[in-house]
Amino acid sequence: QHPAGIGTWAGEAQDLANVKEQLPRGWYDAAAAAVQSQPALTTVPSGARGPTQQEQQVEHRLVCRLGWPGRDLGRPVTVDNLTVKDATQLQLGPARAARQQKLQEYVTEAMGQQQQISRRGVGCIRAAQRTLWSLRWDNHHKEIFWRLPLNGLCTAARMHDAQAECVCGSSMPGRQHHYWECPIATAVVQ
Repeated sequence: QHPAGIGTWAGEAQDLANVKEQLPRGWYDAAAAAVQSQPALTTVPSGARGPTQQEQQVEHRLVCRLGWPGRDLGRPVTVDNLTVKDATQLQLGPARAARQQKLQEYVTEAMGQQQQISRRGVGCIRAAQRTLWSLRWDNHHKEIFWRLPLNGLCTAARMHDAQAECVCGSSMPGRQHHYWECPIATAVVQ
């Protein structure tokens, strides 16, 4: 987590301060002095001049220092060595981990088991969903099989509706109640 908050002015200012700290000694002072003495140097040139070799070297030194901590990857990832696979993992890693956690919670809730059976159950859910998605059937009907393990169904507990009751009389029922504990649902299944 970003200490000052991602996307905040304080966070961006902190990022720039961190980049400034990584610059070789004297570079920032020299750039500030150049801006004050020759403001024309800070404008973007209108011609199609390419960067000089020295400018390319400076850019390379800065880019090599920019990146992400890469906690999910086990190593830091810089802009210089970023791959599509790394970028995908950085972007989707937290969502995948959250989905995995939701599936494990579902299996534990459904089977009343922990770790080992939970992992096998998650694999079974994924295999069943792959098979289900390949069927020629309206996606509207498949949706419940996607939402149920992710706790995405509109239940009173999930919607924080304290006044809602199940037909059996249970107040504020959730997924556990609707699918495993409700005597009416149990009678229908059996």
